[in-house]
Amino acid sequence: FFESSGEPLFSNNTDDSERETTINTLIDQLHLSDWAYFEETAEIREKLREQETNGTYNWSLLRHVKSDEPGRVAHYVAIDQNSKTAVIAVKGTSALSDLVTDACGVPTRYNVSKTTLSCHEGVLDASLALVDDVQPMVEQLFLPAGYRVLLLGHSLGAGVACMVGLFLRERLPTLREERDGVLPLQVVAFAPPPILSSE
Repeated sequence: FFESSGEPLFSNNTDDSERETTINTLIDQLHLSDWAYFEETAEIREKLREQETNGTYNWSLLRHVKSDEPGRVAHYVAIDQNSKTAVIAVKGTSALSDLVTDACGVPTRYNVSKTTLSCHEGVLDASLALVDDVQPMVEQLFLPAGYRVLLLGHSLGAGVACMVGLFLRERLPTLREERDGVLPLQVVAFAPPPILSSE
């Protein structure tokens, strides 16, 4: 899970076009992550439509879940038919209920793949709720259709996206198997909080 965490984004022999492509992809992913903060579904649809104008993407918004309950996070699910990518974008802290989730930072033990982790309680609760919500879509729709899954988030949403990625890989072993040299599940986390202990 943490295989490439902390490694430099580029090696010294990376050519300029590859660097530009990677940076543009990260900018697109940052926008997708940022749109999870929108309260109105129509705003997300509009932004996805705007991103389609260059012909690279063909987005369909499948779901937008708003949440004002501690231990839950707002998110949306969209698919790009051109790249066969399903995006699950998780909103970070922006409401009182999110602050309560953030404040529930008591280390909580949780078993993952025969390893006991010490997790941030609020992030763990939100992650378990979200993985239970999206797993049927991933398992019954995205994987059989050959889509790769991209989990995105900022701040609290980044922490939840990381944990959801961990839980999905544990629950669905096919997400750990490369297809054409690429893992079918990727997590891109912008400014994630510390959520696991180093023990």
